[in-house]
Amino acid sequence: MLSNHKSFLGEKPSRNLSNKTWAVFLWIFSFCAGMLFTNRMWIVPEGSDIVSLIQKNWGGNSIELSYKSKYDITGIQSNTTRDVSEIYHSIKKLHKKIVNIKAKIDNFTTRNRSPLKDSSLELASNLNTKRKYFIVIGINTGFSSRKRRESIRATWMPQGEKRKRLEEEIGIVTRFIIGHSAREGDILDNSIEEEEKLYGDFMRLNHTEAYLDLSAKTKLYFATAVKTWDADFYVKVDDDVHVNIGALARTLLSHVNKARVYIGCMKSDPVLTEKEEKHREPEYWKFGDMENNYFRHAGGQIYAISKELATYISKNQKVLHKYANEDVSLGTWMIGLDVEHIDDRSLCCGTPVCEWKNLIGHTCVATIDWACSGICDSEDRIYDVHKRCSEREDDLWQAIDKFCNVKQPFLQVIGINNSHSATLTDIACLAVFILFGSMSIFEYNGSALVAMVGKNCFAIASDRRLGVQLQTIATDFQRIFKIHDKLFLGLSGLGSDAQTLHQRLVFRHKLYQLREERDMKPETFASLVSAVLYEKRFGPYFCQPVIAGLGEDDKPFICTMDSIGAKELAKDFVVAGTASESLYGACESMFKPDMDHEDLFETISQALLSSVDRDCLSGWGGHVYIVTPTEVTERILKGRMD
Repeated sequence: MLSNHKSFLGEKPSRNLSNKTWAVFLWIFSFCAGMLFTNRMWIVPEGSDIVSLIQKNWGGNSIELSYKSKYDITGIQSNTTRDVSEIYHSIKKLHKKIVNIKAKIDNFTTRNRSPLKDSSLELASNLNTKRKYFIVIGINTGFSSRKRRESIRATWMPQGEKRKRLEEEIGIVTRFIIGHSAREGDILDNSIEEEEKLYGDFMRLNHTEAYLDLSAKTKLYFATAVKTWDADFYVKVDDDVHVNIGALARTLLSHVNKARVYIGCMKSDPVLTEKEEKHREPEYWKFGDMENNYFRHAGGQIYAISKELATYISKNQKVLHKYANEDVSLGTWMIGLDVEHIDDRSLCCGTPVCEWKNLIGHTCVATIDWACSGICDSEDRIYDVHKRCSEREDDLWQAIDKFCNVKQPFLQVIGINNSHSATLTDIACLAVFILFGSMSIFEYNGSALVAMVGKNCFAIASDRRLGVQLQTIATDFQRIFKIHDKLFLGLSGLGSDAQTLHQRLVFRHKLYQLREERDMKPETFASLVSAVLYEKRFGPYFCQPVIAGLGEDDKPFICTMDSIGAKELAKDFVVAGTASESLYGACESMFKPDMDHEDLFETISQALLSSVDRDCLSGWGGHVYIVTPTEVTERILKGRMD
């Protein structure tokens, strides 16, 4: 019994130990199985880890992701039952949709973007990188005008080094403007290309050449020129017109500070409606009733516009309407803008007139034959016109080299280049260029003349300076001459011509006295002077006379005239000479009617002295005559001696 009991006691502990071992293994197995089917052992990646994973798979492209919580990325619920790769593919599909939508938006924006805005931005970008110029001259030409181009190159258009210097130092660009033929690359285009290789003076336009489409060519010229050269002025001229570039530069220089100017020979021709007319306007009904005229516009032979107007044409070329005539079209584009229209007749001198104007120092900018709207047979006759009407040889170069010795470009002197700081020398050079480059022969010696009426009396006065431009030669020069006790003659202008004309008039008056046995009346003497001057109109005396006298009943008479005898009568005062503008203002403010001889002397003296102080070409005191029916009083005035 005892042994059985021991045996029983010995087996019982062994079975309990085995059960405990299995229990431990079962517990571990259950724990592992439980952990296997729960998410406590899974490490949920953070949003930044997923972003890194996606960037790695997408080649490093940056994608902005947001997540609401630890399990929510870009609104997509993340849990243990969804693989990360599924999230990646979903985001990739979403990204593709966004890219497609963005592409559609860009295409829509491109189609509806304003072309004017784009062109203005492109234009502004181009202008910021270009150098500055003064004038761009475009010479309108055609395929059949080779002889005209050759004649222009041989006359007024500089060639070779002179043209290069004109562009680099003065900032004046000259180009022939031409488009292409209807069949691009044919013999016409090839001939222009060969000519371009030879001379290099063409500006080719993306335009099909046609005479009836000059409006489009003109519009394209201004648009192309303003994109190519950043200049102050853009000039269009026909290839049958003679141009003096120096005179053109001086004319435009006087308007360089104006923002919007339109310069030319302004006209207002009738609107042509008949079909057989060469320049018929198909849209004549837009200009009102029949037999109406066009509004004011510059003639098509030559005109100039400022940079701001050329930029306006460039920006709006797609919406600017074209009429049959290109000068009318340009006029319509300007008529609705705040533009200063400048009518300058020196841009359209006739061939008979340009020669004598050149002799008296008023060089014409452009010369034409009105019968032909250009120079008739210009390829042959332009040589003769150039000989008679051109400015002096190298006039522009002499004006700069002689007085300024300019080494830097002229545009820097006038302050167009903002990086240039103008010195006093530069300003002086510019002032001298303007003064002497445009000085008339009438201003060569300087003068100031004024005649004024009072009650039964008159006064005539002049300055005493004789100069050669800015150099003073004499300080007691006589400009007033006594014809008889009641008649005096004053002569402003070139000193030598004044003395010659005085001697001739004295001779004619003495012949009159011998024949008539009496003195000339002031009115008669004025007619004599006018006839003598008109007789020499093709080679005139460079003088402007002032005549003053007492006529019947001691009534004062005064008049002045130009160099060819055109009289100008007055009842208060007349002026002449280089100080005439100052004299006008002073006399208008000081003159009173019916002054006695003492008040008249005081008034004319104050007017003369105050005026010559404002004119550097006249002065050094004054010479005054006071004439009454009974006496002649001569007085010398002392003024500034500088």
